[in-house]
Amino acid sequence: MEELEYIRNRKKEEQHKGDVRKACEKVGVTPPVLQLALKKNRLDDLSDKEIRVLKAYLEILNERQKEKERLKDLMNMNST
Repeated sequence: MEELEYIRNRKKEEQHKGDVRKACEKVGVTPPVLQLALKKNRLDDLSDKEIRVLKAYLEILNERQKEKERLKDLMNMNST
């Protein structure tokens, strides 16, 4: 399995409009930097900018996932 396949899969399944823009703005790069990074196969092939933007992108996806879990927990607490 390619090292960056995990990120590509999460992008397909979880991305919302604006996530790429937010990640790019956070690290001061343009969206093509993220797109080029996702086309690569290995972590060793990534530039420093690409690593930073992929990290920021994953942080956005992870935060949304945590918020969804918190909401589910709250909904479960209210239904009992």
